[in-house]
Amino acid sequence: MRSDDEKRIIIILLCIILFILIGVSFCLKALVNDVKSITVSNPDIANIADGIYVREYSVTPVYVKVEVSVTEHKITNIRIV
Repeated sequence: MRSDDEKRIIIILLCIILFILIGVSFCLKALVNDVKSITVSNPDIANIADGIYVREYSVTPVYVKVEVSVTEHKITNIRIV
């Protein structure tokens, strides 16, 4: 049989684990909401000049920087920088 001190330690550890799991679930929910709020548009590629375009976007904890190549009004390459 376990002593009272061991039972208290187990209860405290379980409470800490529970609080950590609740915190992680709130963070993940916020991340999902941030990602859902991203709007994506289709540019009129006919009006975009040839060249290389660099853009970046961040939704904590994700950060991305891309390089898009346009040639003859077509996207010819997309590279994550």
